[in-house]
Amino acid sequence: MPVISGFNEDTKKYKTEYDKAIKSQSKVVTFLPHMFFLFGCAFISLWGIVSLVKTIPNLSLPTSIEAVKKQAIILENYSNRTWEGYIHIFTVFSLIYVWKQAFSIPGAIFLNILAGALYGPFTATLLSSILTSIGASCAYLLSKFIGQPMIDQYLSDKLSFLRKQVDENRDGLFFYLLFIRMFPLSPWW
Repeated sequence: MPVISGFNEDTKKYKTEYDKAIKSQSKVVTFLPHMFFLFGCAFISLWGIVSLVKTIPNLSLPTSIEAVKKQAIILENYSNRTWEGYIHIFTVFSLIYVWKQAFSIPGAIFLNILAGALYGPFTATLLSSILTSIGASCAYLLSKFIGQPMIDQYLSDKLSFLRKQVDENRDGLFFYLLFIRMFPLSPWW
């Protein structure tokens, strides 16, 4: 008995549509755990930071430079009273700074001013640099383990183009990266 050719074409068409639907569902299924993990990390760490901040007496959220100066005086008095107070302020300040850097939250100016008021300019600069490096490393790790699978899955064609551009400019990579950093408009996006 002869096979009707339309049947094979319809089967291929439905199979292709089915495969596309399965791939689309698969993307959502792999996307959700990563997002839940990221938001879980953010909210759990935020809860921990807020809990730590509440342990410092007479502290409020600064909204201006003057408020930061007032808070710095309060924190300096608290940290100068006892060694435990100093360690407490140092620990909370360090964790807030790293958390802020890890989740790319703006407000470094307030923390830098506060660090300068609490620890002096030299120590504050050194401390801010170290904490910024640690926070940036945490941000890198978050993006590597959570963001990279999503980027590879959803933006693979654009990512392969960018990788090709980096490979082509391997000899002058410093200047290439400097250029795309100074001019953030990316024509290939």
